[in-house]
Amino acid sequence: AKRNAKAEVTLDNILAELKLLREEMASKEDVEALKKLLVEKDKIIEKLESKVVVLQNAVETLTGKVEDGEQYSRRQFLRIHGMEKKEGEREEQCNVAVQKMASKLGLNITVDRAHRIGRPTAGQPPAMIVKFRTWSDRLELYKKRREIKNIFGYNVQLDLTKENLNTLKLVRKLIAEHQNRAEFCFADVNCALMIKTKGKFERFSTVEEAKALMGLSIDS
Repeated sequence: AKRNAKAEVTLDNILAELKLLREEMASKEDVEALKKLLVEKDKIIEKLESKVVVLQNAVETLTGKVEDGEQYSRRQFLRIHGMEKKEGEREEQCNVAVQKMASKLGLNITVDRAHRIGRPTAGQPPAMIVKFRTWSDRLELYKKRREIKNIFGYNVQLDLTKENLNTLKLVRKLIAEHQNRAEFCFADVNCALMIKTKGKFERFSTVEEAKALMGLSIDS
C-alpha cells in the first residue's frame, strides 16, 4: 500500500512537471508569436513613416510654391512708411501724393493706386501701399529710397509677404549670433532673400536653407 502511495505521488509529481513544461512551452510559443507580430508591425510602421515623409515633403513644396506665387503677385508694390496722413484722406489723394513725390524726384512713372494699410505705430501714420503701373516704374522709385529718406523722411520698403519678413528677421538674428559665418542678409529688388557668406551672395527661402549656407546644423 505504501509503495502504491509513493508511486501515485511520483506520478502526480511527473504529471505536475509535465503540466508546467507544457505551460512554459505555450508561453514561449506566445512570446515567439508576439515577436513575429511586432516585427510585422514594425515593417508597417516603417512604411507609414516613409509615406509621412513623402507627404511632408510634398506639403513643403506646395507651401513654397504658394509663397512664391504670393510674393510674385506683389512685385509691382512698395510700402512707404512715414508719409503724413491728411484729414479725410481718400485713395485718390494717396495716388496724387505719391505721384507728386515721384515728380519732385524727376521720375516719369505712373502710380496705379495707393492706399493706407495697417494701423498707426509709434506715433507714425499707417503705412501706404503703392501699386505701380509696371515693375520698371516700381523699380525706379525703389532705387531712389535713400534720396526719399533724406529729402522727405519716408522709408520705402519692398512689399514682402509675412512669411518672408519673418524668415528675414530670424536669419538676421542668426547672423548676429554667428558673425563669422555670414555678413548680412537682405531682400533684393525682385524680393528674393539673399545672404552673403564667404564673400559671395546666395539665395535662400527658409531659415533651414540659410543655416545650411552658413554651415550650421538644422538644430542650432
